[in-house]
Amino acid sequence: LAPQLHLDQHTSYDYFKRLDRLLMTGPTMTNVNDLRIILIGKP
Repeated sequence: LAPQLHLDQHTSYDYFKRLDRLLMTGPTMTNVNDLRIILIGKP
């Protein structure tokens, strides 16, 4: 397997599935576009 090739081709699903390391979370009822993260800390 060629990790860089899968990164370049945006096929990480296939890469991790072939390694039996695929993480399936199931429905999250969110869209990545809807996700907001705010980090609060000392400047």
